[in-house]
Amino acid sequence: MTVLGIDAGSTTVRAAEHLLQRVLGEVLGAAPERFACTHVVRGDHPHAALSVTVDAAELGLVEPVAPGAPGELREPGADGGLAALSNRLGIAELGLAWQHERYGPPSLAAGAAFTAGELAARSTGRAVVFPGVDALVGTLTVREVLARSAVDEIVVVGGPPATLDDAVDTRDFVRPEWRDGRLVLAVTPAGGGVLAPFEVPNPTACCADHA
Repeated sequence: MTVLGIDAGSTTVRAAEHLLQRVLGEVLGAAPERFACTHVVRGDHPHAALSVTVDAAELGLVEPVAPGAPGELREPGADGGLAALSNRLGIAELGLAWQHERYGPPSLAAGAAFTAGELAARSTGRAVVFPGVDALVGTLTVREVLARSAVDEIVVVGGPPATLDDAVDTRDFVRPEWRDGRLVLAVTPAGGGVLAPFEVPNPTACCADHA
């Protein structure tokens, strides 16, 4: 799978996740191996944008014929591809990036290219969708979280390191982050010997959190 970057200038993580649900529900659908993340795009106007792993066929795109070759990419005005994705979403100001192709206002297209590169490198990104996420509900052990999902590591903030038998109250809201190629879930002691994800199920404005 390759990576699609999406930037609509969302001012909050909540708005970015809402856009992601639209993209998945109206355009891409479900795929067990899919990753989809929110990212902070810094600069004069910090905001949240998205990255999503996709198959070229999902977008009506053609993969490059060889590594480093531009391939048979569709022009922005052609039927299908990024233009069609933008039209289907009906968002006036939308930047998209896939492989060598960019679409939309330059600043948003640049933001989309940034997020696509970050997920491709597995360097940053807050994962909303990832393999096994649907299985992370209720209270599970650390061992179960690691076995059932793509989460590579659980890090305790404000407490001793977790053991494989420690209980994690997922709150049905698990948002791990990419760190140096590993998907890491930050948790914190929640009382009664139970851990819980550090991020609560009510995201606040991304710019207030990360500026």
